[in-house]
Amino acid sequence: MSNLLFPIYRTLTTSSITNKIQGIAYYRVQVRFAKILRWVADTPHARFMEKQTHFQDLVNYCLDNKDTMGKRDIIASLSYMRTLRGFNVSCRRFIEYSNYICDNLEPSHNSIHLLVHRFAVLGYTPALLSMYERVIKWNLENYDNKTLCIISWGYARNNILIQELYDRIGTIFISRNDGNVALTDLSLLLWSFAKIDRRVPHEINLLKAEMFKITSAIHDAVMDSKSPLNDIASQYMDDNRTFYSNITQDICMGSKALATLLPRDESTILGLLTKFFGIVDATNAPLTAQGITSLWETLALTRIKNEELLERILEHSRYLRLDHSFNSNMLNAIATSIHSLNVHDPRIVYQIVHWLEKRTVQMHAPQMFNVIQILDKMGIYHDKAWKSLGVLVQKKAIDLELSEIKILYNIYRRNGKLNYDFEILQEKVMIAFLVFWIILLPLVKTLNDLAQGELGSIINLISQKSHNVKCTSKGLGHL
Repeated sequence: MSNLLFPIYRTLTTSSITNKIQGIAYYRVQVRFAKILRWVADTPHARFMEKQTHFQDLVNYCLDNKDTMGKRDIIASLSYMRTLRGFNVSCRRFIEYSNYICDNLEPSHNSIHLLVHRFAVLGYTPALLSMYERVIKWNLENYDNKTLCIISWGYARNNILIQELYDRIGTIFISRNDGNVALTDLSLLLWSFAKIDRRVPHEINLLKAEMFKITSAIHDAVMDSKSPLNDIASQYMDDNRTFYSNITQDICMGSKALATLLPRDESTILGLLTKFFGIVDATNAPLTAQGITSLWETLALTRIKNEELLERILEHSRYLRLDHSFNSNMLNAIATSIHSLNVHDPRIVYQIVHWLEKRTVQMHAPQMFNVIQILDKMGIYHDKAWKSLGVLVQKKAIDLELSEIKILYNIYRRNGKLNYDFEILQEKVMIAFLVFWIILLPLVKTLNDLAQGELGSIINLISQKSHNVKCTSKGLGHL
């Protein structure tokens, strides 16, 4: 099952290239499908659905052929939807299709975890709630550890906090305590507990011990390549020490989750990361952008400033610009982390300004606001990066509070990056603010005095909230 949810990773074995070049090639190959759900089209329905490019066409096909589609066809259809043009879970036909799936779930559905995973990636909460009430709630104790971990991850990812669900999952893991949890599933469960802030001591201690045991077993195996593999390590690699799956991402995600749940347990996190980098060095396994981001956040959460660990993370961070999956969320997290750790090393700073120079337009307004403040506090004034950010501010300022726009304006004025367009933006903002307070606010108060009943209550509510003024697109558009 993990092969269907996560990419398969194999070490490149080309003797004609050096280990370092081999690592870079491995790095660039392995992240290609980082955000795409892969499904092998092995049925007639799946082969047809795989060729669709529009979301509406795929949903219509599924509804027209629902009587002949099997379980694998349904999972395939959900796997293909996310990247299609016109994707919209509010679409009436999609709602009809998801209702059909939930209405026809079997009590002993052996692929319930795949359905949970697909609907979680699609971000469709109604289906997840329906599946819980209809099937999951009544069969939770019958699921294996892998299914429980994916269910926990799916509901946490969509911020569905069902206390009973997580209480029962925690109880099941404690009662079983069989050590039969794969590293991928363990990291998913830890991530879900961190996401919902579940800090039950005996559960966290059990999961922490499992994570450390698996990581230590793999570390011992790669450090002694001539000895036979131990029972745990043999689940993750062959005799040539080639990994079956992407264990680096699993350990990075698990480390960040533990740092979130146990921010004061520096010794455990430090020991885990030390063994992790021992594995990375011995196998030349590169890290993905997501993994590097998790490591920076782990250090920031635990306030670990170990020089050796920082040096290793900085070296791996040098290749971030080569990873197309390095996005604005990751950049914002890394910038926040290095500012918290007071790290000014050019190896990571260059990756940030390079991304800002080339891909600033991909940032959202809150990320833009945070990154500009961090760059200013750290004294990083790369001309092209700040110019790109200035252009973005003029486009995204409409989504910020007036007080936030003033902060950005003062930052640009203070560091000498202010230009004519930015000055015009500030003037427009102030005019919009004055128009509201001079014209619109008295009008609202007058209507409030004249209106009666329900209309009066609505206008009164508007008046009460008027002090929290935002610059709306309509207000700026008329200036």
